[in-house]
Amino acid sequence: MDDKMEELYMPSKWVIRVPVEQAVPLHVKVTIEESKRVRSNVRGRLGVKYGPETGDVVDMFNEECSSKQVVVYLSGGYWQELSGDISAYTVAPLVSAGHCVAVVNYARAPEQDMGGIVGQVERAGAWLVRYAKERGLSVWLAGHSAGSHLCAMLLSSGWYQGLPHQDRNIVRGVIHLSGVFDLLPILSTSVNFPLKMTRLDAEMFSPLQQGNMDRLVTAKHLQHWVVVGENDSPAFKEQAEKYVGELEGRGCQVAFTVQPSEDHFSLVERLMEDQYSLTKQVLAFINTGSVSC
Repeated sequence: MDDKMEELYMPSKWVIRVPVEQAVPLHVKVTIEESKRVRSNVRGRLGVKYGPETGDVVDMFNEECSSKQVVVYLSGGYWQELSGDISAYTVAPLVSAGHCVAVVNYARAPEQDMGGIVGQVERAGAWLVRYAKERGLSVWLAGHSAGSHLCAMLLSSGWYQGLPHQDRNIVRGVIHLSGVFDLLPILSTSVNFPLKMTRLDAEMFSPLQQGNMDRLVTAKHLQHWVVVGENDSPAFKEQAEKYVGELEGRGCQVAFTVQPSEDHFSLVERLMEDQYSLTKQVLAFINTGSVSC
């Protein structure tokens, strides 16, 4: 294990608002409490099956969907922690704005490897595109950390590339919240212990890998918004900047935001707040397809 990489890819080490050792327990507490509140109080269908496997479930909120927009959320946990049933913490302001929200569950490592996780999210994506098509809705993807990585992989997948043009256009854009786009540095950290990725795996499942970028950029209609916290790890900031640079260099529609004062965890924890500046920008992005600064 590389000690320098370990520190750079442990976002809790860079949190300054609370003691380092409290950052992850606090994040779990906040997300559990808000998700429990949402699941109890916001109208929805919980545990809807999107595929044949036990963990192939999605929680659907506000299916009346007056806005005709579905926001699909994938949480993080570096592909091994958290779960879909404690990831409804972003739901309330989106539902208040009239959007349908789909919180996707996926089985984490060591239950399955990276290939299995990516394949499971593709099953979710296929189900959600069909769901939206049947109802005349548009889809926006959003993911935090590992969830952002999975959004990127979904949009660079052979499945998405192979969709008819009109079906690809159902997905209008993606919000990357402190995402991971290059997995090679992960190989030398403890994050990889349960994943057991090889170098070939890390290259294959890196959104920045050239083949993945080549497939992604064939969908020029997509709006990409990459967000990172001011107090996130330098590694996450660097990855975000590199991904934005690749998208810009290939003529994609992309915006980049460094959210003042926020860290890897508070960046998304506060999305439960109506008056949080990033919440307001997310709602504006979904409505207009552009970032209002």
